[in-house]
Amino acid sequence: MRIRHGILMIILVMLATTASTQGAWPDAPTTFELTLDSAITRALTISPSLELAQLEAEKARLEQRVTERATEDLGDVSSYQVAVVKYLYPEQRRLAVQLADWRVEGVQANIALQVRTAYLGKLLSREMLSVTQEAVSAAKEQVRLTQRLYESGMVPRKDVMDASVRHSEAQASLLRAEKDLALAMMGLARVIGLPLDAQIQLEPGVPLLEVAGTSLPEQIEKGLKHRFELRQRLNAIKLARLNHSLAEEYPATMSWQDWMDEWPEEVPVPPWLPWEDEDVEEDDELNEINRREAEIEYQQAIIYYLLTKDEIQMQIRDATLQIEEASQRLMVSEQGLKAAEEGLRLARLRYQAGVGTNLETISAELARSQAQTALVAALFEHELAKAAYLHRASAGFVGSEDASLRMGR
Repeated sequence: MRIRHGILMIILVMLATTASTQGAWPDAPTTFELTLDSAITRALTISPSLELAQLEAEKARLEQRVTERATEDLGDVSSYQVAVVKYLYPEQRRLAVQLADWRVEGVQANIALQVRTAYLGKLLSREMLSVTQEAVSAAKEQVRLTQRLYESGMVPRKDVMDASVRHSEAQASLLRAEKDLALAMMGLARVIGLPLDAQIQLEPGVPLLEVAGTSLPEQIEKGLKHRFELRQRLNAIKLARLNHSLAEEYPATMSWQDWMDEWPEEVPVPPWLPWEDEDVEEDDELNEINRREAEIEYQQAIIYYLLTKDEIQMQIRDATLQIEEASQRLMVSEQGLKAAEEGLRLARLRYQAGVGTNLETISAELARSQAQTALVAALFEHELAKAAYLHRASAGFVGSEDASLRMGR
């Protein structure tokens, strides 16, 4: 009997253990407390796009070393083709390494901008939720006031119904604001590599950017110095200029035997080499074609550089105008909120005194809510405009170069 009892107890313990592990509630989402700086640091640590850029930079260095080893034993150069291998290819690899390092810088700048945008989006949604909650409270108070006045025989039943409708509309707006906040939180979580259901607690207030000490000419100068697109164009000019000088200095053809005498065994033979049974002599017309082609490529590289330079200057000037517009909108929104709050105060006093209408009060409440929303939106638009202004003078990408890097992916 005791044995049966012992076995029964063991079975009960096992069942209880299984139930506690398999049937337990899942852990609640972890709460992460973040500042803007810590969010950017985390994103830079886990970003796949940054890791890819770093791997590309490492690969570029390996390819540079392979090219250096393959061309270091080349002797005297007597033809354009060999000059390309000895001089142009190594320079291409060197500039490719430089460009890969710049791309890493650009990815880092873009990730920082993406995190700042997502962070501000979360703050914006949080502030919008607060504004909507205040609107719901105000609408509820209006229902209470209208009901009291109706019971006192001072206003008709319709006023109570109108106030209740406004309260319902405010509650519907609150649901949308809660949804927007949840989406903004998921967007920030995605950028910084957290689970999408993570609860993110941000520091109070809005992290403001300071741009007052940066003049437009200084920003343009920084943009022309650091922007990846312009650096890329400059490297293209360097390569085109070198290719043009090689085409000017060396003939385009030579005999097959000369090729074989100069070509090292470890270097793969390009497909444009002449066939073994051919003995090609120097061709003046072909030399002129090669020179002209190299000259055209050089001129094109310069034109592309100038176009890119103009585009960057235009982007920075456009960002300056966006800041000015956002600053004016912020000032107007602040004035609009003050006026709306005063209008609501007077409308309530008039309604309580029996000389105003319920519709007037509800309209004033709606105007105050809209003014609050406009002010919050203007504040965040101003911050985003400043972030874009600074970004366009950084190493980051703007436009098509940024397409594969959005959301830090």
